[in-house]
Amino acid sequence: MGSTIFSHAAFLASEDRGVPYGEQRDSDELMRLPDEDQLSGATAAGGMVSNLEDMAIWLRVLMIDGRVGEQQLVPQQVLNETLSPAVALPNSLSMTRGWHEILNATYGMGRHTAVYRGRLLTYHGGLLDGVTSQVMLLPQERIGVVTFVVGDSFGTLRDTIAYRAIELVLGLDPT
Repeated sequence: MGSTIFSHAAFLASEDRGVPYGEQRDSDELMRLPDEDQLSGATAAGGMVSNLEDMAIWLRVLMIDGRVGEQQLVPQQVLNETLSPAVALPNSLSMTRGWHEILNATYGMGRHTAVYRGRLLTYHGGLLDGVTSQVMLLPQERIGVVTFVVGDSFGTLRDTIAYRAIELVLGLDPT
């Protein structure tokens, strides 16, 4: 995962990085957001910046229980701990909007877990000004999805795309 970085300085030094965009109020014009604003406040929350190729590598490692080839890169016990619930989250989308596809969400050590249409789902998103991302995995089915979306007002699109990709792979009707 040689393109994944964890510092603001490394982000600014990278020549191969996404360009964040936002929208002007009362306009349909997009504006490039200043690079200097990115990561400065996010480092306490992980501050990780990556790309699709590296996130695909991470998903493969998760799908095969922490192994890379014959080497156990991440101990299975550590991966299991990331799925251990620490904070229960309310089923607010079910209660307020009638969306019952995702239930019993929790947050633990680095990953959310929930039941999505009867299947265990793990996920964690990222958000910086002008860029959002989502990494989802159905560990028992070994199905993973990564989405990146550029633009402030398109944040929920990351989840919509990921859920639809999962539905397509599983042959489920769209929600």
